[in-house]
Formats: sequence, C-alpha cells, structure tokens
Amino acid sequence: PTLAWSFSPHLRYLAPAITQWYFNKSYVNKRDYFMLPPSGHLYAYPGMMKDPAAADYVAATEADARLYNTDASVDWEWFTTWWETIPKYYERYSKNNIVRGFFAVNVPFMFPVLEFKEHEYFKVFEGKTVLFRPREWRGTNPKKMPPLSGREYRTAAALAKEIGDYPRGTVSNVYITSDGGASMKDIGDLAEALAEHVQLVDPSTLIDMALAASAAV
Repeated sequence: PTLAWSFSPHLRYLAPAITQWYFNKSYVNKRDYFMLPPSGHLYAYPGMMKDPAAADYVAATEADARLYNTDASVDWEWFTTWWETIPKYYERYSKNNIVRGFFAVNVPFMFPVLEFKEHEYFKVFEGKTVLFRPREWRGTNPKKMPPLSGREYRTAAALAKEIGDYPRGTVSNVYITSDGGASMKDIGDLAEALAEHVQLVDPSTLIDMALAASAAV
C-alpha cells in the first residue's frame, strides 16, 4: 500500500548514508513517502511556544521540509492546548506555503479533541494549510491497550469498516505507530480489508484533496 513514513530531519546529519538508503528504496517502489515527524523540527509541543521561539521553530521546520522535499508533518500537541494552538500556530505556515499539511496527534492519545466537530476531518487555514483530525491506530494487541483506548486498538477489519463507513468523499488519515504494537502485518491486513471505494494516497495528494474539498463547500 501507499505509505508515508515520518522521518527525523536530523538523520540527514547524523546518518546521511542511512537516510539516502531509505530515499533510494522509495524511488524504486514508488509507494513510500516521507514526511516530518512529531513535531517537525524537534520532538516538541510547538503550539505551546511563544515568540520569538515559535517563529524560529516554524522557520526551522520549513527548512527541514525543503531538504526532505516534503510539504507535510506530524504534529503532537498536549490535549489541553488545542484551543489555543489551532487558531494561532498553523496559520503561520500559510505565509510561505512550504509545509502545507499537519497530521495531528493528541497527547495523551486516548482523549478526544473537542475542537473538531463530529464529521470534521480537517481544518483549513488561509486556504493553504491543512490540519488533519487526530486518528491514531496503535495495533491490534489488546494486552497493550491502556484504559479508554479501545478505538485505537481496533482490529484491521474493524478499522477498515470504520473508514469504509465514512461519508463518500471524506478526506482523512490514520496515524499508525509501532510503539503500541502496530506491525507491517497489521498495515497489510488493513489495506486488504479496505472497501473498493477507499483510495490510499500520498500526503501531498491528500492535502490537495482536502483543500479542494474545502474550496468546494
């Protein structure tokens, strides 16, 4: 299946040969794509930063995106800060339009993000920047399931049904993480179980689809 892998921007300095190996493999199979990891330039909660640190962080994340030829990033934020992060942080990226899409992850992951309404799968800022609603999948092993996290540990078949039941034309994402036990087998099982009308695309295409859907409303 088409997959986007989050990849540390610092690996290009710490392990350039390994970084190049991964990119070379992606050129061959043409189904692997790379994006910035949580949360862009650093392992951080950027929505909690204040200027000038916030402005510097945005510039550093944009520079990382240029070097990786990506326009997408995962973004972790603490669950009590979304109300402030959403209206203030992501629009900063609309000015240069380098990082166009953010894939949100809530911390802790099992809590809902109330700033997203029911059936609201993304938000658009300045008509240029997209924030996708958190939807994490941590695998299928119930032994690793913390309290309140059943949704994040659904079977591949159950998650495929959830996605297939979204309204036709929905533009959404699933963030898969191995620290909860998710495996390549789980990913393969999910891809095989998806309904025929579900299309897997790369991050840039998904961002374009979200922008087009927003403009059509």
